[in-house]
Amino acid sequence: MLLALGDPDDAAPDGSWLAWEDFRGTGHLLVLTGGPYVMGGFETKDVLHYRKHYVFFDREGRFRASVVDAGSCKPPSPCLEASLPLTLAKVRTDLLLQPVLLADESVLERLAGAVRRDGGRWIPGVVAVTSKVVVFLDSHDDWPPLRPVMRLPHAEWGVVERAGDDGADGVAAITRRDGSRQLFAFKPYPIEPPLDAPPFDRDRAGHLLEAIRVLRP
Repeated sequence: MLLALGDPDDAAPDGSWLAWEDFRGTGHLLVLTGGPYVMGGFETKDVLHYRKHYVFFDREGRFRASVVDAGSCKPPSPCLEASLPLTLAKVRTDLLLQPVLLADESVLERLAGAVRRDGGRWIPGVVAVTSKVVVFLDSHDDWPPLRPVMRLPHAEWGVVERAGDDGADGVAAITRRDGSRQLFAFKPYPIEPPLDAPPFDRDRAGHLLEAIRVLRP
């Protein structure tokens, strides 16, 4: 991989991914002349086009996936977001969601640090809100690090609300039309272990509920 792509520009501390990035500007230099010996110039700035190529590996160092994140931005911010950890989480989540998305389905929200209630325990992972469903991806130690385990179509949503009497626990509840209930919560930033226990973030639970209410049929 290194022989083909050269030294990476970014890498995970544990070696689980490498990345190569490129920024190209569309500005140009104007040169003005005021006579045979007078010259001046100034640079015009437009936008930067960025391209970051991620390559993911499993715990044995074997290739697992390759994905390119590309776009345009105005310097300097938000161009710096192309190198932030949350951008990596977005890219990786979208990559792992691809097998379960329909042809006309788009990802609208990606909420990391999520947990879902399964019996008497909380399972850590990521919640994604798409144009058609709410998807939960369980976290794993090996590749893939996230695995989609639940799709809740919009048509199945019944009551969407905070769980508990006053919502102080930061838990969001989706009650299906058949009466079954799914609970979600979020670890506060910075996310620290244990990942399967409170405290939970009330504001981020509200973010999920608001996204669902906007999309519900």
